[in-house]
Amino acid sequence: MPNNNDAYMAAAKKKRYGRANLVFIFDREGNAFGIFFHRLFTKMKEGTSMPVAWVQLAPQIPGMEHEEVPSSYCIFEVGQLAFY
Repeated sequence: MPNNNDAYMAAAKKKRYGRANLVFIFDREGNAFGIFFHRLFTKMKEGTSMPVAWVQLAPQIPGMEHEEVPSSYCIFEVGQLAFY
């Protein structure tokens, strides 16, 4: 079941504490969700930061179609987060 706009707005509100890289999923696009995040987290485990890995997997070019990428939006508040 999709989230409503109020839920996205509430999640994106600035807090007095902490920051996070927030990912909003609008449509999982079937298996694309699992495939994309497996690839993203694998790249992050290898030391690639989240924003760089995201753009490698889904280049941010207007009008470009991406296979195996869920319909999503990301706010990189923390920035260059990676898993080591």
